Amino acid sequence: GFLEVSTPMFVKLPGMEPYLNPLPYSFADEKNKRYKGYVITSPEYSLKKLLSLGFPKLFEITKVFRQNESFGGAHNPEFTLIEWYRPHSDYRRIMKDTEELVSGLATMLYGKPAITYCGTKINLTPPWLKISVKQAFKKYAGINLDQAKTLTQFKALFRKNKYPIPHQATWDDLFYYVFLNFIEPNFPKDKPVIIYDYPLPQAALTKRKSKDSFYAERFEAYIAGIEICNAFSELTDWTGGIALGIERLEMLLLNIKDINDLLALPAKELWKK
Repeated sequence: GFLEVSTPMFVKLPGMEPYLNPLPYSFADEKNKRYKGYVITSPEYSLKKLLSLGFPKLFEITKVFRQNESFGGAHNPEFTLIEWYRPHSDYRRIMKDTEELVSGLATMLYGKPAITYCGTKINLTPPWLKISVKQAFKKYAGINLDQAKTLTQFKALFRKNKYPIPHQATWDDLFYYVFLNFIEPNFPKDKPVIIYDYPLPQAALTKRKSKDSFYAERFEAYIAGIEICNAFSELTDWTGGIALGIERLEMLLLNIKDINDLLALPAKELWKK
């Protein structure tokens, strides 16, 4: 089994992900000395500290906070994550964990590993459909990522396919343009899909693939077009880890289209009246 832990929500450094904007926070001690930091965007760093101390398989369910989130749909500035880690494992085992968790919850609720979301029946029976990022880019956008390892190469493929190139676009900007406009919309709606092996610029703290170092052992799972998790093999030591959004999973299991209809006090009600 897994050991449940509780780690700090207020930290000095919240993370290194460039596309996650942390929420600053400060407090005073008994002598009115001020301390500045952030509320967490994920418990990842604290959990990794515990792993480095020799803790076994562990997990945490906690609130996390992120700025620049929309107020509705699948987003809320404050939400709940479950994050777990398996020492001596990798992202393939975490894929299996994810499939078993989601299909198992559906079976507990409905007696079978299937749900209906927004009128579409979704079969959650493992194993789920799996497609690599490289395969998806080639299939849905006509782009061979092996030929887009630099910004210059990527722009050349954009011109070849007559895709617009944003002003001062970075490699990541081009990647997300393709992913959001051509990849995500083509994911099947009647079955889950795991998209895996992200290019190195999208690797964060992920282990590179041994056979092709331009790609990393990272995956995301989508159900009905909704991303539910982000997972990876760690750089070191040999460990697999994942962060899964609980509200998004609840929305799917309970057939709720908007997170504002799930939460009793969503940010929209608290801040936008």
